Parts: sequence; structure tokens; C-alpha cells
Amino acid sequence: MEERTHTMNDTQKRFSEAQGQGYETDPVEISKINYNPAGIYYDGPSGKYLVDAGQYFRTYGRKSPVITGVMRHFQAQGLDPKEAKDEAAASIRDAEIDRHVEWSGNLAGYRKGLIHSSDGKPMLVLTSPSIVDPLPGPAPVISDLVRQAFPDQVQRDIFVGWLAGSYRSVRDGIHHPAPMLCLAGKPNTGKSLLSYLVKRVMGGRSANPHTAWTGSLPWNDNLCAAELLLLDDCQGSTDIRSRMNFASNFKEAIYAGDVDMKKRHCSSMSVRPAWRVMVCCNDTAESLLILPPIGPDMTDKVILLKMEAITTPVDTSCTAGRELMQRMIENELPMLAGYLMKFELPDDLRDTRSGVLAWRHPDLTQAIESTKPESRLEELIQTALSNHLWNDLPRVMTASEIEGRLIEKDSPVREQIKTVLTWNGACGTYLSRLAGGDSPVIQTAEFDSHNKRPRYYVRRP
Repeated sequence: MEERTHTMNDTQKRFSEAQGQGYETDPVEISKINYNPAGIYYDGPSGKYLVDAGQYFRTYGRKSPVITGVMRHFQAQGLDPKEAKDEAAASIRDAEIDRHVEWSGNLAGYRKGLIHSSDGKPMLVLTSPSIVDPLPGPAPVISDLVRQAFPDQVQRDIFVGWLAGSYRSVRDGIHHPAPMLCLAGKPNTGKSLLSYLVKRVMGGRSANPHTAWTGSLPWNDNLCAAELLLLDDCQGSTDIRSRMNFASNFKEAIYAGDVDMKKRHCSSMSVRPAWRVMVCCNDTAESLLILPPIGPDMTDKVILLKMEAITTPVDTSCTAGRELMQRMIENELPMLAGYLMKFELPDDLRDTRSGVLAWRHPDLTQAIESTKPESRLEELIQTALSNHLWNDLPRVMTASEIEGRLIEKDSPVREQIKTVLTWNGACGTYLSRLAGGDSPVIQTAEFDSHNKRPRYYVRRP
């Protein structure tokens, strides 16, 4: 990754010549399923049968095809049709009792097969993540993409360190808490291409958690089935309550213990998926609203990297070019995995809890600061200070008194303040944040012990 072994022209020439030779998709052969009774399970809540098909478990909603398959299995062992039918029926009855599971599906970081939930209930994982085995050797195409995206050594180290931790976590099948990774850049810089790379490194499965984590969806089993929880150019919400829900659910999902997996028509199960969260968005203040508020409880849980534009070695403006680019990445994944297994972050970029520092680019940090509701409130207060209603400053006031002045009919910010104070108690919450910082207009005053309310010293800047 650190050594660029080919120039861009060399890479273009090499892969243009290889197109149609080493990167074409081979025909997939459909193998016969053995229908060995030992590999048949019964999902009690759904009433479905699950048959081990080698790379995955095939699901059947009816019993008759399974019996037919098991009959063929016994007939291949020399039983006559009647004996095979009787043995097949008995085997299915045994599976319904002895290999009964309470849940079936895919689970992030877990290999295909029988596992148990935190409370001991049997669960069947249907497929495994597609993790490549590490190999030695260079990965010139991937190395060039990463170097273009992050010319700065610190950002590149943070990205590779986060990716290395992700690969090791899924490979080991053990969840390791890590900050949310946000890649922000201009449109068409290649953010989706890097997200594809991350997805493939982590096993090839992703899901969008935004709807579930902002409080709009009661089910989350689709999230539990994907190692990478990816938000790619999703529309952000200015509703602070949705963004706070996002932050709360993120912390619970990544930094807490077991997760309650909720599936339709099935009891919830406590599991620990191996998850990482990644966000790709433009670098404008509005686009960065997709992120949860970065307050004191989130400051060590969000990485902000500013991406530069990537020039790919092939033309990706058409479907064939995009597919070729993906195959080029696929071809180098084993070598990238070998590099990630050996990669060590510099000491000053490590975090004792998550392994990688929650580093944030100053330009993106400044853009996010401008979107904070308390920053907006401070801005509106300063605008309102020119009004005659504020001629008695400096003075000590409660949050309700300050809010009352802002929403009075003669207030110059009457309409704008309604878009900031959207929920009961918002004014007091934002004022306390301002008072705890270095606000030029709001400072903490003595607590009102009689009314048991905090008070704020308001002054002109």
C-alpha cells in the first residue's frame, strides 16, 4: 500500500490488455444438494425447513420437496424406494425435534452453521461473509486509489487503520467497537468506489441503518445480517430529535453489549453482530447533517476524513467500465488483506478503546460546528440583541425568559427561532451547551435554588 509500484499509465495499459482475459466472470456451476438428514434443520417460528447446500442453507416452505430430496439420498445408499421413503419421513420428524431452531438468517461476523443466542436459544446462520484469505504481494490499483483519495499521510493512516480493524474483526468473528467513519468530499470524487472497497474487505454485505436508527422502523434483522452499515449519499435530517436518536442507536449498536435483534413474526434475540458504520456524503454543511450531533458523548466516536477526487485507471462512466474496475479491485483483495493483517497505526493515532483515533479534518469540523442548533441559537440571539427588547443587558435570565424574548412579536428572529427550538426544553439544552463553552453572549450564572432552574448571564459580545 505504501509503495506505488506502477504508474497510472502502466496500470491502465496492463488492465486494458487484461480486459476479457483474466477478469471475465466464469460460468457458475449449480451443484446438487446432498440432502443428508444431518444437515436439515427446522425453523419453528416460520415453519420452514433449512437444508445445507454447501455454501448456504436452502429454505423450503413445504415438507414434500425435502422428503423427496432425502429419499434420493437414501436411495443412493442402496435402499429401495419404500425403505427410502420411510427413512426420509422419520428423518424429517427427527429434524423437527432434534434440530429445531428459534431463529434463522444471516448474522454479521458469523459463519454459516448452528450457534446460540446470549440466552441459549438455538439459531441457524444461513451464509458466511465472503472474507478473502490474506496473500503476500503488491496491490497497485487499490494503493493508488487510496493514495489519491487521501494525499495526507495522517488521513491515509486513519483510513487504513480503520479498515484493518474492520477486516480483522470480521475475519475473527469478534465485534470490536470503532468510531463511525465519514468520508466527505465533492460530488463525483469516488466515495462510492471506496465504499465498495470497504464492503468487499468486510465480506460483501451492507445495509443502510438510517431509517431504523432515526426511529422510523421497528425491525432491524436486515442490519444484523450485514457487517458494514453504510449510509451513502443519504439525505440528512435537520430534526435534532432524529439525529439524537441516530446517535443513541449508534452508541448502543457499536459500543454497548449484545443487541436485541427484532425480526417479523419472531421473538427478539440477543446477539452481538460484528459491525462497523461508514458514511459517505458531500462536504457541505447541509450534507454533513446526515451525521449525528457530535457532542461530548460522541466526540470520540466519529472520524471525519476529507476525500480528494480519484481518477480511476479505466473509464467508469459506463456499466462495463464499472464492472471492470470492480474486478480489478477483487483481484487485489487478497494482497490488500495481507497488508491489513500486518498494518500498525502510529502511536499518536491509536485509541486504547477502539484501536483508531476519532480524528476529524478541521474543515469538516468547522462545517459541522456551523450546523449545531446551539450555534444557530447563539447566532439568532446576537441578531436579536439589536432590538430594543434587549436594552437592559447585561442581566441574569432563565431559559424561558430568553426564549420568551426571542419569540415575541417584535423580535427580529421570531420566525427563524421556530426552526431551532422545535421541542420542549430545547432552549435550555442549547443554552447550557453554550454556557459550557466559550460563548461571547451566554455564560452560566448562579443556580436558582428557589425555582430549581439554571440561570444564564446574557451580555452583548
